[in-house]
Amino acid sequence: MTTRTSTATRPPGHPPSEARDAPGWGMWKDGGAEHPDRGGTMSATPKPPEPGRLNIGVVSAGRVGSSLASALRAAGHTITGACAPSQVSRERLEAMLPGVPAMDPVDVAASCDVLLLAVPDDELGPLVAGLARLQAFAPGQLVVHVAGRFGVGVLDPAAQLGAMPLALHPAMTFTGTSLDVARLAGCPFAVTAANTLL
Repeated sequence: MTTRTSTATRPPGHPPSEARDAPGWGMWKDGGAEHPDRGGTMSATPKPPEPGRLNIGVVSAGRVGSSLASALRAAGHTITGACAPSQVSRERLEAMLPGVPAMDPVDVAASCDVLLLAVPDDELGPLVAGLARLQAFAPGQLVVHVAGRFGVGVLDPAAQLGAMPLALHPAMTFTGTSLDVARLAGCPFAVTAANTLL
């Protein structure tokens, strides 16, 4: 994977963590079952990444998100936080990304300059729309999704707020275990983005 350095900053009036209490924000699906958002505690503001390294947030810590984040951390990037709304995803977060705090989606977005959205295809559109309504995307922030059904159009609400959308499609089946990290090294990816990002 290639890396880029971002100087994205939070826009004035970025929503506080209380925005997570907005209607419809409290339920997440994981493995077909609904779970109340258990929130999480934000850590201190992450330190600036080293040159060529990025601060990356993940929504959510499912099989794909946790595996990609683990591989990115192994490559030297900082994982600032991850959404882990169910007990299963919290256990996966602890196993795959020890030390990474569990946060709600708004706080994850506020913590990073690259936001990785790894949720089921049918949840991606509502998630992006909800984050956009809460002004959770920042100008210059790279917003990446891995939903096989979509290109970058599903990220239009983020782009309208100045974020840079990118669709990333790894051609492999994920187990949500450490086995995936080694397999990702030789995995082909399809990438859809504006020419300026490719």
